[in-house]
Amino acid sequence: MSVNREKALAGIRVESSDHKVLLSRFCDLIDRVIKQHTTEFTYFVSPDLLGDFFHILTFTRDVAYSVFGGYKEAEYVLVAVHPDYIPMVADEAFPIDMLVIEAGRQQSEIEHRDILGSLMALGFSRERMGDIVLLEDRAQVMILNDMADYAVTSLSSVGRNKVTVHRESLSAFMEKPVTYKEMATTVKSVRLDAIIASAYNLSRSKASDLVNAKRVKVNYRPVQSTSKELHEGDMVSVRGQGRFILESILDRTKKDRIKIIIKKVV
Repeated sequence: MSVNREKALAGIRVESSDHKVLLSRFCDLIDRVIKQHTTEFTYFVSPDLLGDFFHILTFTRDVAYSVFGGYKEAEYVLVAVHPDYIPMVADEAFPIDMLVIEAGRQQSEIEHRDILGSLMALGFSRERMGDIVLLEDRAQVMILNDMADYAVTSLSSVGRNKVTVHRESLSAFMEKPVTYKEMATTVKSVRLDAIIASAYNLSRSKASDLVNAKRVKVNYRPVQSTSKELHEGDMVSVRGQGRFILESILDRTKKDRIKIIIKKVV
């Protein structure tokens, strides 16, 4: 049995020819898993495309999937598709390496786009690179492991800065320090769109547009249901706006609104 492409793709708004190609490639990958009983890995998948892949998988029988991008909160991830009788694929089985890029005293001058541009100038496509995490003294880049050696030997400058590049184990990944600002507010309900609107001072319709545009993830998973109810501890990320944690759901006000406490990443 193969993917029922007509049904799987019917609910997806195809936005470009490249988008169509990626969806078709993913269906081909699933077909190989079903026919050959193997585990197959995608390239790095962007957050907006990941929701489409999950949608296709809901129309597919006899397969399961695992997701990993090099570290827990990765935005760009690989999807491992495998027969449903095979246990979840372990993180260490994903073909991901981490590059560490250092530029000495000029490290603070390097930006995300500089690293991305320099690697693409060497012939890397975006789908072969995952997240780029900038720290004060280094940049950590997730990359497909079959491209890591080439990057180490070929990347000598980023922007106008000379750099050194080496590989490190994923276990050496350093989280970017995160600072939170606590915010108390009230909402009519704990629906996703209502809380996003309150967190970022947006209209309810604008918040719904963000969800429908596949720019929202809850606990690192893409969500396209504006009516999804949130719970204490849920992490919400909104591309272009930031991230927040729904810290507490408290009692109701006299006007029957729900008091909540949000911790926003600053």
